[in-house]
Amino acid sequence: MNKLLILGFIISTLASCIPIPPIVVQDKVKKEVNPFAHKKFVTRDFNYESTLKTVLLYPKGNTPTQALESSVMYLGQTAPLVLEFDDLSAKPSAFSAKLIHCNRDWTISSLNEIEFINDLNLFHFDAPKLSNNTHQKYYHYSFTIPPVKTSGNYLIKIFRKGQEKDLVLIRRFMVYEKKWEIKPSIIEKPNGEHLIQCKIHYGGVELTNPENITVLIRQNQRWDNALLIQKASTRDTKNKFISYQMTTRAFEGSNEFRRFDMSSFQFIGKRIYSTETLETGNIVTLETDKLRPQATYKKIMDFNGGYIVYDERGGNPQLKADYAQVNFTLKCNELKDEVYVVGKFNNWQTTPKNRMNYNLETRQYEAVLLLKQGVYDYMYARKTEDGQIFYFDQLEGNHPKTNNQYEIFVYYRQSDSRNDQMIGYTTFGSGS
Repeated sequence: MNKLLILGFIISTLASCIPIPPIVVQDKVKKEVNPFAHKKFVTRDFNYESTLKTVLLYPKGNTPTQALESSVMYLGQTAPLVLEFDDLSAKPSAFSAKLIHCNRDWTISSLNEIEFINDLNLFHFDAPKLSNNTHQKYYHYSFTIPPVKTSGNYLIKIFRKGQEKDLVLIRRFMVYEKKWEIKPSIIEKPNGEHLIQCKIHYGGVELTNPENITVLIRQNQRWDNALLIQKASTRDTKNKFISYQMTTRAFEGSNEFRRFDMSSFQFIGKRIYSTETLETGNIVTLETDKLRPQATYKKIMDFNGGYIVYDERGGNPQLKADYAQVNFTLKCNELKDEVYVVGKFNNWQTTPKNRMNYNLETRQYEAVLLLKQGVYDYMYARKTEDGQIFYFDQLEGNHPKTNNQYEIFVYYRQSDSRNDQMIGYTTFGSGS
C-alpha cells in the first residue's frame, strides 16, 4: 500500500513539472470599413443625397431665363458656367470640387490635370446662404466653374471638404472650340419623327483620319436618348465637307410641353387648381391632366422641358423662393408600362421618386414632388421594364411640327492625341 502511495506521489510530481505551452491570444483583425462605399462614382449627372434640390448649371447671366441654357461654353469664353443648388439639411456643409476631363463617350480621359487646367484642381465653395423667410429652410450654394484650357467633355465632382469619397453631386458640362462650321438640317416625318442631318466644313485641316470624327446629337438637353454617330454618310474632299445623318433611329417629335406657373402661393397661376399654406409648408395641386395622343397639335411657346426659379414678389429668388409639395394627376386607364412625370427639374430621370402610382378608386395616376417656386415644363412618359429610354407617344402624342431644341457636338481625335477635342457645336430648333 505504501509503495502505491509513493508511486502515485512521484507520478503527480512529475506531471506538475511538465511545462504547459503559453496560451496565445490573437488580436482581432479590424476590417476597415469605408463609410462612403455606397457612393459609387459615376460619369453622369447624379445626386447622391436626397436633400439636394434645384440643381442648375448654366452660363452666367442677369435674367431668370438664363438658367434654361445648356451647360456648354466655348474655350476662352468670358462668361463662366455657374453651378447652383439648395441643401434642405438642417446644418450647412463645407463642400469642395474637382474637374474631370472625359472622352467623347464619357469615360475618363488619360490627360493629366495640368494639361486641362491651370490651377490646382481642388476648389472650395464659399459659405452657403440661408433661405429668407421660407417655410422650408434651406442653404443655397453657388460655385463658378474655373476656366479650362482644353476642349471636350467635363465632369464637376462635388464632395465634402476633406473627404473626396463622400460624394455629393456630379454634373456634366462641355467646352468646345470654334474651329469647324456645322450646318444642320432636319427632316420632319409625317409620323412625328425627327431625323437630324449635318454637314461639317473642316476648313484648312488636312483630314487624314475621318474615322476619328464623332457627332453627338442631343434633344432638349436630354442624355437618355442622345445619339452618337461615328460613321460619315458622305465626304466631299474637294470642298472639305463631311456629312452625317441619323440612320439607326429617329427622335420623337412628341408634343409641346405642359406647363404650370407656381411663382405665387397667394394667387392661382397657370394650370394651378389650388394652393394651401400650412405651418408645415406649402401644398399645390395642379389641374387634372388628360392624355393627348389623339389631340390636334397646337403650337405654344415652352421651355423645351426646362424650368426657372421665380418668385412674383421680387427679390432674390435663389433665397426667397419657397418649396411646395406639388400634386400631379393624370386621368386615364391603367397602362402596362410604368408612368413617370419628367422634365429638366428631375434631370430627365425615371426614379421611384417621380414614378406615378395608379389610384384604382379615382382611376388616375398620381405623384407628389417637392419643387421650388417657379415656372415648370413637364410631360408624362412611359418606360418599359427593360427599356433605358422613356417614351411620350402614348401619353402626349407625336407631331412633326413640335418645336424641340437640338444640339450637335463634333468631336475629333488627332492621330497623335490622347483626348477627344470638341471642335464644333451648334444648337437649333425644329418646328419652324
